[in-house]
Order: sequence, then C-alpha cells, then structure tokens
Amino acid sequence: MIRSLFIPTSVDSYYLFSQRIVAGEITLSHVRMTLVIAQAKTRTVKKVVEKVIDNNTAVPYEDRVVEALLAALKEIGPYDQYYSVLPTNAVIFKELTLPFTSLKRIKMVLPFEIEPMLPFPLVEATVDCVITHQTETESTIYIAALKNDAFAAHLELLSRATIDPRKITVDILELYALYRAIYPGVSTETDVMLYVGYHATRIGIMHRGTLVATRYVPQGLLKLAKLLETNMDHLRRFGIDDEKNTAKTSGLFNDV
Repeated sequence: MIRSLFIPTSVDSYYLFSQRIVAGEITLSHVRMTLVIAQAKTRTVKKVVEKVIDNNTAVPYEDRVVEALLAALKEIGPYDQYYSVLPTNAVIFKELTLPFTSLKRIKMVLPFEIEPMLPFPLVEATVDCVITHQTETESTIYIAALKNDAFAAHLELLSRATIDPRKITVDILELYALYRAIYPGVSTETDVMLYVGYHATRIGIMHRGTLVATRYVPQGLLKLAKLLETNMDHLRRFGIDDEKNTAKTSGLFNDV
C-alpha cells in the first residue's frame, strides 16, 4: 500500500493499520496455517486451515508439500505477512550467559561464543538467539542454530509456493513468547509447556519464567490414540484401579 511508504505498519507491538498475518508450519503429514488479524494491540484468530500432505510416494515429497501449501493458501485468502515456523527437531538449542546487556553486542559475539558448542562448522549454520533473562550486568540467552542446507531447503519449499516469509521462527520459542505475554511477571516456580502434535511432542521447561531447556519427543497424538485403542478393551473390563491388572494399566499410562 502507498501509505506504508510513508507511515510504518506498526510501532513495537502496536499496529497502526490492520494486518492479516499468517503463521504456517510444515509437519511430516500436514501443512497447517493460522490467519490472525492484528489491529492496534488486539490479535484475533480468524481462520485455521490444515491440509494433509499426499502420501503418494511416487511423487517427490517436496512436490507434495508445495501442493499442500498452495491448497492451504487458497483457503486462507489474501494476507499481508507470512511467518514460517520451523519444528524444534530441526534446530540445535544452547543456553549461554554473557557479561553484558546490549543486544547489539550480544549479536556481535554470538558466532564466536556458539562455535565450540556446535556439532558442525559455524560457516554451515544459521544462528540467532532470544534473551530469556537479564540483570544490570549480564544476559542469559537461548540460542537456536540450524544447518544452512536445511534452512535453504525450507526456503525453497516456500518459494515454490509463492510465499515470501516476513519472519522464520521455531515453534517452541514462539510458544515461550506466548507464555511470557500471558504471564509477564516473574514466576517463582518451574513450569512446563507441552505442544503435542500428531507425530511429536515439544517440551519447554521454564524456571522462574526463564526458558532453561527444550526437548523433542518423536511421539504424539497418533501414538497416544494407538495406545488407547490397543488397551481400551482392558480398561473397559477392569478400569484403571483393578489390582490384578496394575502392571498393564501402569504400563499404558507410563507410555502416555
């Protein structure tokens, strides 16, 4: 729009003009997009679209993903910004504390600090960070590192679907940002975030409001459904408190 040439769309988190923002993720079997209307300080979820990625292995996986992306975009309709969400398992996370608080200085030293921690050369990595805690003299940051070839492959899929992303982020970090927005105060407890998908579960652990660890478990709702289906007859017969069947019932809930 012409007005965007002279007036910014937003100032910090305040949107001067209404924006249609789409956040999209690609999983093993689905493409999922959410349309959010951002206006002033209000965010409204208007539409959620999910498309199954065709399982025809005779067609290259990348082609099937692009097809699902295009189908989801058609249903979403026009948008102003696109945020692409990477899965946690594609990224390496590290926590680091640095003796200064300037974000500019943190970005300057970040490559040198993270290089010894990576299992691949720094030149092969795309690296960024979020500040999770600060005092007057130091900053604790959570670092995300992704191999360049994986990043390039993701961008190629988006490009083929005519998507030019405004932002590329990681699912668990966005969940953490939502947690901090809902609970802005300093917590005195240890909290756990769970993002349960069809094939995997992402776990984020916060201590006193600071993200300290993330985990990726390659089991999700489909695994849970199969476990419940397999054991449902047993549960119908004996319930979960039957003393003679404690071992089997305990095994089910341990798996869950």
